[in-house]
Amino acid sequence: MRIISNRALRSFITEHPKSTEPLAAWRRTIEKSSFARWSDLKAAFNAVDRVGDLIADYEAGEPPLPAASGVETLAFLMEQHGLGPADLPEIGDEGQVQEVLTERRDLDIRQLRALGQRFGVSPGTFV
Repeated sequence: MRIISNRALRSFITEHPKSTEPLAAWRRTIEKSSFARWSDLKAAFNAVDRVGDLIADYEAGEPPLPAASGVETLAFLMEQHGLGPADLPEIGDEGQVQEVLTERRDLDIRQLRALGQRFGVSPGTFV
């Protein structure tokens, strides 16, 4: 059973060097196992359905877009970084951040760029 091409793995590793060892471990598991049916693969790797979708998207050159809105993404990143409304001078004061988080205020281009730079993502992430 072919799961993913070696070329796709090499390409991914080139773009994401930290994935080298985890992917090597995964590949060793795949190569030493015999998966005759999809159910065998599913038994070994429970999340294989989702991973398969992600691999297909990657090989097609179409990474999946997040299902979250810009405000939801901002709230998530704030939570992940332990930030509160007072910690985002890129947007303004605490009240202005609250207005953005409650969707009563839109972000302008300067704010979008500053947030993108702060979190290391595309400014479009917050649109």
